Amino acid sequence: MSKALTARTREIVTQRADRGGWPVCERCGTHRGANLHHRRPRQMGGSTDPATNTASNLLLLCG
Repeated sequence: MSKALTARTREIVTQRADRGGWPVCERCGTHRGANLHHRRPRQMGGSTDPATNTASNLLLLCG
């Protein structure tokens, strides 16, 4: 089972997407509201993978 998403992991992903003090969408670069998404979806078997909620499997996307 994967570990829960931690505040520290969320902070790492947000800092990675930071551009001039504002997080941006890691796909299109806009400053619109960014939300955390999994690169490998949880419902596609990712929920049993220990790497599901690691920073390398997460990204900030708009919308």
